[in-house]
Amino acid sequence: MNDDRVKAAATGTPQATGPSTLGFNALKFDRLFVVFSDTGEILGPGTGDAGITREGVFIDDMRVLSRLRILIAGRPPTFMRGQVDRLNTTYETLMSNDGFDAPGGERVSSQSLTLTHRRRVEDAVQDRLVLRNFTDRPVIVPLEIEVHSDFRDIFEIRGVPRPERGHDHPARVEGRSLVLRHEAPDGVSIETRLDFDRPIRWRDGVVEMPLHLGPGGETECGWRIVVDRNASIRPRSDRASRPVSGVAEARFARLAVLQTDNPTVNRWIDRSAADLSMLLTDGREGLYPYAGLPWFSTQFGRDGIVTALQTLWCDPSIARGVLGFLCARQSEKTDPTREAEPGKILHEVRHGEMARLGLTPYALYYGGVDQTLLYVMLAERYLTRTADAEFVRALLPSLDRALAWARDRAGRDRRGFVTHPTDSPTGLRNQGWKDSENAIFHDDGTLAEGPIALVEVQAYHVAALRAGARLHRYFGDSDVAQTMTREADNLVDRIDRAFWMEDRGLWAMALDGAGQQVRTRSSNAAHVLFADAGARKRIDAALATLSSPQMRSGFGLRTVGTEAALYNPMGYHVGSVWPHDTSIAAAGAAKVGRTSFAVTLFDDLFAAAQCFPDMRLPELFCGFDRSDVACAAPYLSACAPQAWAAGAPFLMIEALLGIEVDAIARRISFTQTALPTGVDLLKIRRLPMGGRSIDLNVRRAGVATTLEVVSAPQDVTFSFRS
Repeated sequence: MNDDRVKAAATGTPQATGPSTLGFNALKFDRLFVVFSDTGEILGPGTGDAGITREGVFIDDMRVLSRLRILIAGRPPTFMRGQVDRLNTTYETLMSNDGFDAPGGERVSSQSLTLTHRRRVEDAVQDRLVLRNFTDRPVIVPLEIEVHSDFRDIFEIRGVPRPERGHDHPARVEGRSLVLRHEAPDGVSIETRLDFDRPIRWRDGVVEMPLHLGPGGETECGWRIVVDRNASIRPRSDRASRPVSGVAEARFARLAVLQTDNPTVNRWIDRSAADLSMLLTDGREGLYPYAGLPWFSTQFGRDGIVTALQTLWCDPSIARGVLGFLCARQSEKTDPTREAEPGKILHEVRHGEMARLGLTPYALYYGGVDQTLLYVMLAERYLTRTADAEFVRALLPSLDRALAWARDRAGRDRRGFVTHPTDSPTGLRNQGWKDSENAIFHDDGTLAEGPIALVEVQAYHVAALRAGARLHRYFGDSDVAQTMTREADNLVDRIDRAFWMEDRGLWAMALDGAGQQVRTRSSNAAHVLFADAGARKRIDAALATLSSPQMRSGFGLRTVGTEAALYNPMGYHVGSVWPHDTSIAAAGAAKVGRTSFAVTLFDDLFAAAQCFPDMRLPELFCGFDRSDVACAAPYLSACAPQAWAAGAPFLMIEALLGIEVDAIARRISFTQTALPTGVDLLKIRRLPMGGRSIDLNVRRAGVATTLEVVSAPQDVTFSFRS
């Protein structure tokens, strides 16, 4: 076993993101999702066949169906086209037949039949086949469907070995249903049922359904894939599914508040809104954006908070769900195996078999150093955006515990910074958003040893203290507010002294455990601007460095500069471009009054979006320079859709507009407003405030911009400065 697999086996932590995800399709509704090929078939592992690793039907971190392949007389149909609808609810493919010998010996030539395959995901995966005969004689079509489930945990698929697995029972037929059953080592069982609408025969891993077509005739058949864990996880086949189209339309409508006079920009915005609406998952506390497909279809603390921040101005309901979920799972005790400490906000929750059996620490995992601070930032911004004082008042004890955790963690560090160790026995070595093994490194390429103080984490601490101060002031505790404000101001000074690199014109990525600067120039520094934690005298130099060819690829901001020792444009965190990171940099530039750089970054990311199918920005892509490559190159195992990648255009447009929606003051303000290149009119429709909606137009007028209030409640005031 190689070193990576040894470590993976010991810690339950994948040492790579996962197998390649290029060229896949995905549909999701709440916890259930399916990954499949362009043909609509699920070509994951079958009996004796490795298959395409990423494909299958998944729920709660388990692949419950790995193979579903349509055959005619043992041969796959010929793919002609495939298309997903605008809201990611239905996928439809058109195929034709290869030549085959029909039962009775009659030869049916190729391209005599068409097969239209429609797939929809609701509470079950629902497949429908429509076959049409273009010959002048009747045809018996020997339709076959290969079916298999390997019942693999998502961590197994991503490369984590298992010491033992459960038992997969032989498939059985119950009436018109095929039942596949798996029993875990702890006795918990899960069943996948394929409920067909006509009689079937099961033989050697294949469902046989001969279909009769008259001359020029048409017929249909279909099945539902239903998952049942101990009769509790999903409805049985006799229960009606929830109509996904109405749910998706409602979620999309809350996000799709923007329309421009540039159709290509509109396509990007609409694709992003549709992807977010698909990733939103309903739970007890409200909607939560699952991080991404296929590897991260679960709740991540950091990803959820960042996505909520990106979309807060146009759809605050996402932030409410995120805050409620994270508050309910805030750590109350210390547990080193899960990196948990009192007051800490979780990094990741997993629901799969390996998590349940303790083979990976991620059932409730707290190994992140930034999400606790981001949580406080989001709560304060949510209050301003919505005036939902009752909800935030209930969060206040949780927010104080989060700030107390940060105070305690900083108190353990001789420099007074919030740090994380690099010697986790079970989890992640690096615990900021750049959490891969080699993400934090020195000039000579050696990895930084902990405790590590990341620069963006200190900046978030500043913002969290200021947010806490504003919250306490709002709820009547001015003494606590004053103390927190003073702590934040002092921390800005200490960040400047400890992190600023005069010779490189940027804040260092981190301080290592010996107090040495990690002098790699990185995008982490842009988060200092986003958190408004940089000394004003440093802003011009920092923006000059961030906009340099070493940092800016032309498709977005690189994670590290091209001169860095470990720079690799194909590396996960060592030279790639992450859309959410670029959007944060744009928001940071606008916050300090440099809207022109925000426009540049918007244009860069817009150019990248046009390089990907359906303008769907992935989790990350390669950092090759735009002067060297015609289009942004994909990272091989990136998730797509990914929530905070889909959220990027919303945050960037907020930054360009300089819009702040203050529901407490009943005021909407625009500061240093600009529009993207190629856009002369931006319409904002159905912008929510206090149960009412607001419609606005922002126009380019020569070198300036203007605001037109189309519709708004009379008690809302506006200020506008271009």
